[in-house]
Amino acid sequence: MKRSLLTKWLAGGLAALLPLLPLATHAQAPSLHDPAAYLPADQARYQPGAPAPPAARPAGTHRLRPGVAVFGWLPYWVPLAYARQVDFSLLTHVAYDGYRATEVGALQAPPTGDAGPLAGLVHAANPACKVLLSVRYQEPASGAALFEGAAGQAARLVLVQAIAQQVGALKADGVHLDLAFGPRPVASTAPRPGTKSERASTKKRLSQTLDDLNDRKKVLDQTEDGLSHIRRDFAQRRKQGKDVTGNELNQYSRAQRQHQADSAQFYQDRARYRAERDALKQDQVLPAAEPAPDGRPAAVRALVAALRQALPQAALTLGLPARDSGRVYAGLLAAGPLADAYVLQALDCTAGQPDKPGPLAPWPAIVAAVAYYRQQGVPPAQLVLALASVAKVWPKYNREGEIPAEGAPSRYWYATSRSLAGWPISSAQPDAASGSRQLALPPPPDSVRGLPLKVPYYAWADDTASLGAHYQWVRSQGLGGVGIWALGFDAPNAPLWSSVRAHLATAASPAPVAAPADTATAPPTATAPPADTAATAGDSLLPLATTADVEKWAHESKLPTVALLALAVLLAGAWVGMVVGAVRTAPHWVPFGRRVAWVLALLLGVAVLLGIYVSCLGVFSRGTLWLAWLGALTLLVGLRLVYRQARPAYPLP
Repeated sequence: MKRSLLTKWLAGGLAALLPLLPLATHAQAPSLHDPAAYLPADQARYQPGAPAPPAARPAGTHRLRPGVAVFGWLPYWVPLAYARQVDFSLLTHVAYDGYRATEVGALQAPPTGDAGPLAGLVHAANPACKVLLSVRYQEPASGAALFEGAAGQAARLVLVQAIAQQVGALKADGVHLDLAFGPRPVASTAPRPGTKSERASTKKRLSQTLDDLNDRKKVLDQTEDGLSHIRRDFAQRRKQGKDVTGNELNQYSRAQRQHQADSAQFYQDRARYRAERDALKQDQVLPAAEPAPDGRPAAVRALVAALRQALPQAALTLGLPARDSGRVYAGLLAAGPLADAYVLQALDCTAGQPDKPGPLAPWPAIVAAVAYYRQQGVPPAQLVLALASVAKVWPKYNREGEIPAEGAPSRYWYATSRSLAGWPISSAQPDAASGSRQLALPPPPDSVRGLPLKVPYYAWADDTASLGAHYQWVRSQGLGGVGIWALGFDAPNAPLWSSVRAHLATAASPAPVAAPADTATAPPTATAPPADTAATAGDSLLPLATTADVEKWAHESKLPTVALLALAVLLAGAWVGMVVGAVRTAPHWVPFGRRVAWVLALLLGVAVLLGIYVSCLGVFSRGTLWLAWLGALTLLVGLRLVYRQARPAYPLP
């Protein structure tokens, strides 16, 4: 992506260049935590003094299932008026995001916002919901480090005291730590003059290394072509309505992880080769490189232990990056648990690639991250998968309407569903890599103001179907729950909350209360339905309502569980009796030979189909459910007709 657009901009003159200054300001990897990375419409919506939505919170009509955690962030720049729209009965943790830890151990408060009333607001709605302070730390590329040496140890003690004081002042329930680390650099090795024999052996070894690097580069290119072919095949099959199996996704994920590891090792070895080659030109040699010792894992454990001691009754959660590039969390839990919960923050796995358009959380990245942390000893029941409830919007630059090729300066924006609801959608298609929807958007309307480029856009967003698939996968893996970035981004009746109610909660009352409309956004036109409406027509995953009722009944006490077990035994006995009776009387009512074999095969087939249906309950689409019921009804009608035809031959008692 090194091909520049400056020539195109300069051709328009200075007057055409001025509107693009906001674009250049944030051209490098905007972050989800930065309000400037969002659409101008969202920036204007959440500014202090902007028109606020209705303050009334929807009545809680659902309750989370036992053992399910739903972790939500409230960014400091989102006014509390939006928090008052949230149904806190669907949350177990609310983290106020905006606190930063510095290298000297200082705790920087958010530049704006008011965290004071948050704890009272949340506890009044749900006393069991824990309010946490989200403290972020980004390791610098150079300079002082909070997790290095004696100075870092002293700074961490200062940080612990500051966090404990702030938790007490705000009457919060605990802390969420979000610590971001980079890879550990290789220890520097200065070149030294080499003897004649050393230079000769180095020259011979470098010649062999060059041949090996060329061979490895060819293999990497072939592997990349193969992975690209698989991705195109997945996308083509999804367009044709064909499913991509979980086994295929797992195989692709393993191949992609291995390819990434091989690529990283290749570029590291190539850099070493070039350094040795340049030194040899100066009649020098490089000593063997060794990785520098890494004390960050022990320092992280010490920080968590100090927080435990300073806040013995507080809740403590630890954020985990989707990709542990620094290997700080590898083996971190070998000595025992650290936190109450571990929040796997798969919020934007492509945030560090501003030149490569794509979805926020591709399936392979999610599967790989969950597998990695489970291998590190994180208990599945304590692992929470956090996803971003935003759309990722990219501009289309060239004449063909495609995203710029590699090398072109580009940037993306994040868009909340409140803004996306006011943007007409040209088309929507499934994205095989992430399970989300890839939307084609025309130039932004007046309701989405402030974008410097009046061109079409791409967007990657989740809808009811994709969120439901993610939540079902979380439950199937036995994970502790889900996380939401961020509260206030979605209206109370948005797909996010309907998915939480459908897959993670049970109905608390038979009569749902209508949620208030979101008046903070300009009303969409007739041709501008919300993203979920345009993207999920005929393609949503709808579990049976009776499933949630039965699960709620079974979880509330032991008596319903015993009753359900007795009912299952009774039905099993009735089924056995029906099989025995049908086999014994088959010669009298089945009008063809080999009656017993056919009856047994038929009953066995029905049992298998029934077992498959029960095991997949809640996964079928509405059309598939209707087809299953019609098939069963047709089978019963056919058996009845055959029985009536052969009934005269059956001797009645």
